[in-house]
Amino acid sequence: MGRGLGRAATDVGHDAQSPHTEDEVHVVTAGRAKIETPGRTDEVGPGAVIFVPAGEEHRFTEVAEVLVLLMVFGPAYGSRSPKSSRSGAESAYVAKCSIRRS
Repeated sequence: MGRGLGRAATDVGHDAQSPHTEDEVHVVTAGRAKIETPGRTDEVGPGAVIFVPAGEEHRFTEVAEVLVLLMVFGPAYGSRSPKSSRSGAESAYVAKCSIRRS
């Protein structure tokens, strides 16, 4: 399993990432944006949990506030070859939950 912390500034412009060979889970800890996948567009903000299956096109757009993401990749990032990703096996989805700050 891989993990990371990502940030996208409001002036990010075009998110040019290409599909990854691993499943991804992003947890939005701060900021607001939209995530676009082939079948849908969702608004995301603090508390959003985003699942993107391996091989699915996706990008963040309309970043209205600096977007801070906790990212988890499975298996570890870069460990699968592009031929072994499961493109099309599942669809991306967004779940909303609350983040409590103490």
